[in-house]
Amino acid sequence: MANNRYELNKELAQMLKGGVIMDVTTPEQARIAQEAGACAVM
Repeated sequence: MANNRYELNKELAQMLKGGVIMDVTTPEQARIAQEAGACAVM
Protein backbone atom coordinates (compact mmCIF):
# COMPACT_ATOMS: atom_id res chain seq x y z
CA MET A 1 0.00 0.00 0.00
CA ALA A 2 2.75 2.48 0.96
CA ASN A 3 4.62 1.72 -2.26
CA ASN A 4 1.47 2.35 -4.34
CA ARG A 5 0.99 5.69 -2.56
CA TYR A 6 4.58 6.66 -3.33
CA GLU A 7 4.20 5.74 -7.00
CA LEU A 8 0.95 7.70 -7.23
CA ASN A 9 2.54 10.78 -5.66
CA LYS A 10 5.57 10.45 -7.91
CA GLU A 11 3.40 10.25 -11.03
CA LEU A 12 1.31 13.21 -9.87
CA ALA A 13 4.46 15.28 -9.33
CA GLN A 14 5.67 14.41 -12.83
CA MET A 15 2.29 15.33 -14.31
CA LEU A 16 2.23 18.71 -12.56
CA LYS A 17 5.89 19.52 -13.21
CA GLY A 18 6.31 22.77 -15.08
CA GLY A 19 2.90 24.19 -14.26
CA VAL A 20 0.68 25.36 -11.46
CA ILE A 21 -2.86 24.69 -10.31
CA MET A 22 -4.89 27.90 -10.45
CA ASP A 23 -7.96 28.69 -8.35
CA VAL A 24 -10.44 30.46 -10.65
CA THR A 25 -14.04 31.62 -10.28
CA THR A 26 -15.07 32.48 -13.84
CA PRO A 27 -14.62 30.94 -17.29
CA GLU A 28 -12.64 34.04 -18.32
CA GLN A 29 -10.17 33.47 -15.49
CA ALA A 30 -9.86 29.83 -16.60
CA ARG A 31 -8.97 30.93 -20.13
CA ILE A 32 -6.36 33.36 -18.79
CA ALA A 33 -4.88 30.64 -16.57
CA GLN A 34 -4.73 28.23 -19.50
CA GLU A 35 -2.96 30.78 -21.69
CA ALA A 36 -0.51 31.48 -18.85
CA GLY A 37 0.43 27.78 -18.68
CA ALA A 38 -1.62 26.44 -15.78
CA CYS A 39 -1.67 22.65 -15.75
CA ALA A 40 -5.02 22.55 -13.94
CA VAL A 41 -7.75 24.86 -12.69
CA MET A 42 -10.20 24.43 -9.84
